[in-house]
Amino acid sequence: AEALNNAGIASFVDNANSMAAFGETGAGFPVHVRIRDREKLPEANRIVETLLRSAPTDATEQAEAEPWECACGQSIGGQFTACWKCGAERAV
Repeated sequence: AEALNNAGIASFVDNANSMAAFGETGAGFPVHVRIRDREKLPEANRIVETLLRSAPTDATEQAEAEPWECACGQSIGGQFTACWKCGAERAV
């Protein structure tokens, strides 16, 4: 939801209480990110797809990745290869 909100798409996490009670993963409970404006759904889907593609597949890879700054000025965790604010890919 944070990435969508940063991109100007009002969103919230459904089942957020499950996440707080059982840790970040919600112990297997389904967590849904909802947007408030259905017209922004295509843009929201693109942002989520970019985030999913950029997620590391290995815990070691995630731990070793260095944080970086996007050209738009957003600070990005090293485990991501795309900016969650503007969607730009990390320069190699």
